[in-house]
Amino acid sequence: MPPESWPGRALHRLADSTGTVARLAAAITQRCRTLTEEINRIEAEIREVAEKLVPALIAIPGCAALTAAKILGETAGITRFRSAAAYARHNGTAPLPV
Repeated sequence: MPPESWPGRALHRLADSTGTVARLAAAITQRCRTLTEEINRIEAEIREVAEKLVPALIAIPGCAALTAAKILGETAGITRFRSAAAYARHNGTAPLPV
């Protein structure tokens, strides 16, 4: 994460501070930085898998990699449904029971 980001600036300001509050603030800020880096790595991994497995979903406006991966995970693969109507019933978008 670049130093110009808010955690980097906060850590820079806290570097010369002393005391319990400064130590705790620095620890929390460092933890935020670590979590943000981990989240970014996981999002990149999800995006890579989703682009490979469900490119048609990602092509839909408003459906990014995380949404596409969630749909894929919740349906356990669309090929297990016998028809589009069966899939629509499963995901709650069928207008009438089929």
